[in-house]
Amino acid sequence: MLLTIPVLLGVSLAVFSMLHLLPVDPVDLLIMDSTTGTAPTSGVTDEMKENLRRELGLDRPIPVQFVSYIWNALQGDLGMSFRNNQPVTELLLDQLPYTIRLTLAGLATSIGLGLVLGILGGLRPNSWIDNLAMLVATFGVSMPGFWLGLMMIYFFALQLKILPALGTGSPQALILPAIALGFQGSAIVARLTRSSIVEIMRGDYITTARAKGLPESVVVLRHALRNALIPVITVVGLEFGSLMSGAVITETVFGRPGIGRLAVRGILEKDFPLVQGFVLFIAVIYVVTNLLVDLCYAGLDRRITFD
Repeated sequence: MLLTIPVLLGVSLAVFSMLHLLPVDPVDLLIMDSTTGTAPTSGVTDEMKENLRRELGLDRPIPVQFVSYIWNALQGDLGMSFRNNQPVTELLLDQLPYTIRLTLAGLATSIGLGLVLGILGGLRPNSWIDNLAMLVATFGVSMPGFWLGLMMIYFFALQLKILPALGTGSPQALILPAIALGFQGSAIVARLTRSSIVEIMRGDYITTARAKGLPESVVVLRHALRNALIPVITVVGLEFGSLMSGAVITETVFGRPGIGRLAVRGILEKDFPLVQGFVLFIAVIYVVTNLLVDLCYAGLDRRITFD
């Protein structure tokens, strides 16, 4: 838990540096016309720029600005959006429920499909079932999510007309984005689950459990699968943060609201406080998720303790 502190400080420093390492004056970005992408050549004097720089605290030394940024971030203040003139935290929280819903659906797809493929392949190694499951997994790892999303829109929405391509009004509108977001992760879960089960099924305690006359379902579910899930949970924990950031592409392809699409708009409009807030938010989710995954290990493996 203590190691999360320097990690978050390093992430905060990297995010803070985004704005200050640009070859453009942040004040020029603030007054820039979002339609033309250029700063106005008339009506804005140097004195007005200096007043704005002083108002934003950009005239202070960089270390002082960084400490102020950290202090404000700890209080939930990620700055003001250049284009919306609203707090970045407020904008992110307003769009967060849409992204959380999509991320959880993608995670359910990733875990469900991955575990099924991995268990089928691991219990019958080198069989046709194993080969087919790993073929699907290889296909998922190799395929970009945005391409899969476009292909599913074409076939299921435009050609077959059985699922909506856009919108958030019905549960059916979540199916295609969830598959596009979670399919690549399911391939990783499947391959890891398969290799873990193959190794564990060769263990002495599995042989002992079978010698005691335990049903095969009990051997697999209670003894093999529980231990096989330990490395899988690590991937699932990382997968949650990856899916949150992957929503940038998925929400854009399917025209869904969310913090990912909000970040894309911030990039296009050069709204750097908004982009900074998004990056820091995703980074914190990664760190917290990893911490929770570590704490979950003790519940799965009684040999693991935290002193």
